[in-house]
Amino acid sequence: MIASDAPAMDAPAFLGAGMSNAALATRPSLTLGPQPNAAVLLLEIAIRTAKDVPGPFPPSVVEYLLVAGGGAGRGGPYGGGGGGGGVRTGNLSISPGSQIPIIIGAGGAASNGSNSAIADVTAIGGGIGGDAYQAGANGGSGGGGGFGLEDNPTVLPFPPGGSGIAGQGYPGGNGSPFLFGEESPVGGGGGGGGGAGGPGQHAPPYSYWFDGGDGGPGLISSITGNAISYGAGGGGSGDGLGGSGAGNGWINPPQDGAANRGDGGGAGYWGGQGGSGFAVLRYPDSYALPAAITGGGTIITSGGFHIITFTASGSVTF
Repeated sequence: MIASDAPAMDAPAFLGAGMSNAALATRPSLTLGPQPNAAVLLLEIAIRTAKDVPGPFPPSVVEYLLVAGGGAGRGGPYGGGGGGGGVRTGNLSISPGSQIPIIIGAGGAASNGSNSAIADVTAIGGGIGGDAYQAGANGGSGGGGGFGLEDNPTVLPFPPGGSGIAGQGYPGGNGSPFLFGEESPVGGGGGGGGGAGGPGQHAPPYSYWFDGGDGGPGLISSITGNAISYGAGGGGSGDGLGGSGAGNGWINPPQDGAANRGDGGGAGYWGGQGGSGFAVLRYPDSYALPAAITGGGTIITSGGFHIITFTASGSVTF
């Protein structure tokens, strides 16, 4: 500690004690300029801060539903129902700035349905129903078998339904044999087309004329915000029922598969057409909107998600 002989300075002396009142009155004072309004100052701070904060980013993963075109029901009173288009669900990784091509498959017209695709993810079109004595075609879900004949070694008594693709759909049902009875013929119906949610039904054997099997159920998804069935099978000829592709080989015309649902067509004299495919991409609305959507795509924001649907081919860029 350093000693000092200097007299202690009390507060009044330090603050200017001893100055005359006149001297104190003439001392210069600090003058501040105009002060900003508090609300204006806060707004300016918020604007400057916002410039330094990045906006919403594009998503890195999106959820998808992909539906192929449904197969046609076979024309003629003995055919099988069309198989539903294959249905795929899952998650897709996205790179910022990438353009994702979308292909929507057409429903089959006297043919299998066409494939749908999101980038390199592909759903396989549904198989057409089999004609008389013929098996149903393979597809995303298989077409139903046509009717058969018993006691005839040259034809199939129970023509089988076509196979489905694992993870996309199920097989079609078998046709039943036609028998010429002493009083009236029995049996002879087409099998139901397979669906994305289950197999097509076999045509009832040895029943009344041309009883067809029912089409398999579709896969129900709520990705759009509503529970909707996709990829149901068409009904076999006779009175087979289907998702929206019921078959009827005698009085009423068969029904076409529903558009943008991928349902199989019902079997009948001219055969119902399969329904076209569909695609959906969904991700949380905390991420940025797509940079561009082309072709048959539309977007809505609902329930905390951006939901992009495609009813025709196009693309989306994130």
